[in-house]
Amino acid sequence: MNFDELDHHLRQLTEHEKDYLAVINSGQPNIFRPTENHLKLFDFKKTSRFLAVGEHTHEYIELNYVYSGSITQIINGKKIQLNKGNLIILDTQVSHSIEMPGENDILLAFRFSKEYFKMTFFKDFKTNNPMSDFLIKSLFESQKYKRYLYFNIQEETELTYILKLLVIEFLNNSQQSLNVLHHYISIVFEKLIQHYEKNIPSDNEKDSEKHTKLRFDILHYLDEHYSTTTLAETAAYFNYSPNYFSNLVRKVFHKNYCQLLREVRLKNALILLDNTSLSIAEICEQSGFSNQNIFYSLFKEKFHMTPKKYRQQLQETA
Repeated sequence: MNFDELDHHLRQLTEHEKDYLAVINSGQPNIFRPTENHLKLFDFKKTSRFLAVGEHTHEYIELNYVYSGSITQIINGKKIQLNKGNLIILDTQVSHSIEMPGENDILLAFRFSKEYFKMTFFKDFKTNNPMSDFLIKSLFESQKYKRYLYFNIQEETELTYILKLLVIEFLNNSQQSLNVLHHYISIVFEKLIQHYEKNIPSDNEKDSEKHTKLRFDILHYLDEHYSTTTLAETAAYFNYSPNYFSNLVRKVFHKNYCQLLREVRLKNALILLDNTSLSIAEICEQSGFSNQNIFYSLFKEKFHMTPKKYRQQLQETA
């Protein structure tokens, strides 16, 4: 598929869009109210035209790119007009909706789980790499950035070129294209970083930058040592006393060390459930939980189901 064929494909009305248009022509309101669904790694879709999207939140990160026309989104109660060449990244749990697009209004939506960024990006990046800073700021310090990031990339020819190639690979829908998708996604974020850094304000607070770097350092250490580390060991690694380090963690993460370590362990348990055939007992042990009952209780509190039920749902949807 070349770019002309892609353009024709995106502009051609789908059967669903024809139905939505018929509803509109009959004078009836047309609104879709999404429900949360499990996203294992990432996916792509073209948002349907002639259909408004009601207010909703979700547990994944969403990148929306306006391919054609204009789109009006309401994010945390604020109306935002997005025009051709505009791109916006929404963090998890951001309340947003979309007013009904017209025939020329084409929005491309890319959705990524946090686990995807963690497995694909974080483990390979050093703390001074701009990709890690960008992702931490957009994913973990979202309250400081109003929980979304906006880019006007209309003049970024290379980036729009890669986005089109990325869409074509998604449409190919072949197992062989998975590695290509990973590479294109990485390039997209690298290009966004370049754009971001060219336009970032020069008067950023140094304390915020320092905390961003420390946040990643701590998360990186815990990702490597979550199964056995203790507060004393982690504090010693960063050359702090346990008491001082404990207070520092509260300041940077707004939670205590035990809560932070528990979250890291649960996320790694989730990854093991997703990607291995290990027993629940083995996952419990490898994730750093010495008591299986406590693991079950914490997992159910966090994800609203038991580890066994979570794995069963994965198998049913596979």
